Amino acid sequence: MSERHVDIIICMGSSCFSRGNNRNIELIESALAAGAEKTTCQIEGHLCQNLCKVGPNIVINGKIYHEVDPVTLMTLLHPANTDTRTHGGQPS
Repeated sequence: MSERHVDIIICMGSSCFSRGNNRNIELIESALAAGAEKTTCQIEGHLCQNLCKVGPNIVINGKIYHEVDPVTLMTLLHPANTDTRTHGGQPS
């Protein structure tokens, strides 16, 4: 199986952080560690992205996702959903 690469930008603004990105960071680390032998990952934290009303916000491979709860996040991190060939790295 080929290695996949995932780029993640997580909003660390106070609204997104308190609305769930504090937990989402831990979930990202756990999920990627479970598949570490097949995945390379770049995780960045950014300050407020001015999308507070629809947060918590996470960008995965160039595509922004809003209102990301733990269930949604685990779905987004699934290999079939983080394949850059599938998403094309285009922002929403």
